Amino acid sequence: MKLTIWTGAMLASILLAAHSGAVDTGQIKGRVLDVTTQQPVAGATVIVEGTGLTATTDARGAYTIVNVPAGAYIVRVEKKGTRSILLRVTVIAGQAATADFKLASTPVAGAKEPPRPD
Repeated sequence: MKLTIWTGAMLASILLAAHSGAVDTGQIKGRVLDVTTQQPVAGATVIVEGTGLTATTDARGAYTIVNVPAGAYIVRVEKKGTRSILLRVTVIAGQAATADFKLASTPVAGAKEPPRPD
């Protein structure tokens, strides 16, 4: 079979595009539990700050955020009536980073913005 220059160039560009899209992102996944009861917290919002990427926890308190560009992020979890929690997470291309949170089940009087992780 004879390959033309055009066919070879098209094949190379398709392979390069597929390869580059697969390697530059990862995932963040984890669970959100009640700090006192250790029960899952459903309906909490998990936010990757500065990206617009979010997820909502399911009945098991689990969440997964896909297509997160590789890098370091602050991940926030919040649910109405509780104090939000922040964690620093590093996403490695092609891998899943884990960020598990424990929320207080009762509102914190006079709750302020949580301190930024170092």
